Amino acid sequence: MKSIRVITLLKKVTYVLVVYKGTRIIHTIYPFEKRKKSTKFLRGNYWAQHQPDGTVMAFVPYYNSEGTKKYAVNVIYDQDKNLEQWLLLVIKNSKPEHIYDIGKGELNVNSMDQLHKRINGLDFMDFSKIEKLLSDIDKGKI
Repeated sequence: MKSIRVITLLKKVTYVLVVYKGTRIIHTIYPFEKRKKSTKFLRGNYWAQHQPDGTVMAFVPYYNSEGTKKYAVNVIYDQDKNLEQWLLLVIKNSKPEHIYDIGKGELNVNSMDQLHKRINGLDFMDFSKIEKLLSDIDKGKI
């Protein structure tokens, strides 16, 4: 069993100690940081749709704390042109207000099955850079 203690040492530096319960043996020590309240966006479930022009569009929504759709990431897959394009939509009143082109690249798939696997990978993809961009847009830095 472990217990957590908060201590303050020289110069008012506060540390968190994780100690083994009933002993004085320290398991972990790390600085205590008060975290700034950040604006969090909840990523919704993606959906994908085949377009009449032969492309496939995947849509990843982001919601604010009230549950309103605030941002969306559109990924357009074009097998004919071997192109993948990433767009960030800023949504206001249920309509895109701004569209940012956040990336283009070569689409390296040979079959529709590989394309579907790539789209399904959106569930497990690291969106941290995009979420940092969302935070910057929300704070007015962009």
